[in-house]
Amino acid sequence: MTAPLSTYTTIEQRGVVRFLWAKKMEARDIHKETLPMYGEHRLSRQAVHNWVQKFSEGRTSIKDGHRAGRPVEIATMETLQRVEDIIRAERMVTVDAVATAIPLVWPFKSSSFWRTLS
Repeated sequence: MTAPLSTYTTIEQRGVVRFLWAKKMEARDIHKETLPMYGEHRLSRQAVHNWVQKFSEGRTSIKDGHRAGRPVEIATMETLQRVEDIIRAERMVTVDAVATAIPLVWPFKSSSFWRTLS
């Protein structure tokens, strides 16, 4: 019997998907196989299927590729200070009000950006 893992990463799970795919397992069987180890936080059935398809097409890397667009994290010391100044000036300020004052933080209203302020 296997014991569930308490810590793991998405990259690790992709590695397991690649390993089981290399052993000629199908996506639905790989998804079932990961349940005892990763529990309900395993990759979704669709994600497993997508990765199996990518590996079948010749992909070897399990890491995300570079994507164009906005950066994921914008928490610079300058931006943090600006947000903190706004909050200290008015303790009941809303996220929308901060986003209006500092437009670049709006897409990140639920990210680690806000957790760094507490």
